[in-house]
Amino acid sequence: MIKSIKQDINSLINSDCNTPKSALIIPFRWCRNHICQINTTPSSTVEKVKKIGLALFSTIALTLTVPLALTGITIRALFGTKESVENSFEIDHRKAALDELHNKFDDELDRNWNLTDYFGHIRLLNLDRETARLQEATRALNEVGCNSFNRFSAILGKNLPEGTWNRCKSNFLEYNVNIPEHKEKLDKQHQNQTGCYLSHKKMIEEAKKNWEQAKLDYAQAQAQINDIKNQLEKPQADCHALQKELQATEHRLTEAQSCIRKHSSLLIIEDDNRFGRVLGDPNERKYSIEKVGKVFRRVMAELPSDYDMFYFTSYPIDKQKVDGCKWIQKLNNGYELNAYAVHSRFYDTILNQLKKVEEDNTPFEPVDVEYDRIMKNHSVYVATPPLAFQGGFASNIIDRIEPYKQWSKDEWENIIN
Repeated sequence: MIKSIKQDINSLINSDCNTPKSALIIPFRWCRNHICQINTTPSSTVEKVKKIGLALFSTIALTLTVPLALTGITIRALFGTKESVENSFEIDHRKAALDELHNKFDDELDRNWNLTDYFGHIRLLNLDRETARLQEATRALNEVGCNSFNRFSAILGKNLPEGTWNRCKSNFLEYNVNIPEHKEKLDKQHQNQTGCYLSHKKMIEEAKKNWEQAKLDYAQAQAQINDIKNQLEKPQADCHALQKELQATEHRLTEAQSCIRKHSSLLIIEDDNRFGRVLGDPNERKYSIEKVGKVFRRVMAELPSDYDMFYFTSYPIDKQKVDGCKWIQKLNNGYELNAYAVHSRFYDTILNQLKKVEEDNTPFEPVDVEYDRIMKNHSVYVATPPLAFQGGFASNIIDRIEPYKQWSKDEWENIIN
């Protein structure tokens, strides 16, 4: 029996199985040598069998731990499915929030929200001509400690084909299309809404593309590392050259891992967004970030790990309480996209909803309404009270300045008082 076990282990060591050999060869060589020692030790057959059983059990434990020491990645990333590799590099926003709540003073939390600890990538949506808005939006991000973001050059709706923007179905200001002046304003509104629609769609398309490329790069680097380690086991291996190649490939693996994390979620900020809470009369357009940084962490500590979308603020048409939560609510219907996050698991769902803009003769609605159509059946949440609001400039959609929202102010007063 002992001879049979040794033969099986030798076969496994020398085999070309799917499990990376470098992950097995060290523990199974140890096991083979240990069994040889047991076999030559004077003792009863029963005792030998017991010791061999213990050796095999230890080998299984080593098989699970040695790959970690060799590669520095999780077992799921090495042996798991495609989905488990993606999840291995998830951002643990709940842990980050709890750590900051435990270790930082309130004024520190207000000064720096550490947004990139909670969301992989931040895009600021801004038209090329809107330089003043870009400056103010940058200042608003800097105000909460965010200096790491990428501007997205928004698509200008008036440059789009009429056959595209005239399929946009929206007339919330109830223009009379039989009046030429109204028709012109509605056309302009549809152009702007379509440009906005395509801009949000493009940002998510880019995030998905980068995320999928990073996963591919990771898989290729991991496969190459396994191949190099196999080559290192060969007697005539050029160890110096292979070790140099291994080091370079491990660096690529680390970069790919970082990119997977970066594009695992996307925070989109429109250039009229402001972080904080509304003060006093909404028409006076005053706000503050005092106490909001702490509330942001409380929100993130409650936001489920499996969220699909998260809104810093949304016009609350329909939202419901979440059991055990004070700072978030499930959003079933809502509008406004000045600050929201999308998880990578939801990229395809959103893009599938927005693809109608590419289909001839298919009508579509403004992008926030398209989101509204699908959020009820998915894990979409909103901060309560809101962490941000629209303000500072006239809307690029309807070309008028709106007062800060009264409901936003009221929700904060309910919390503070």
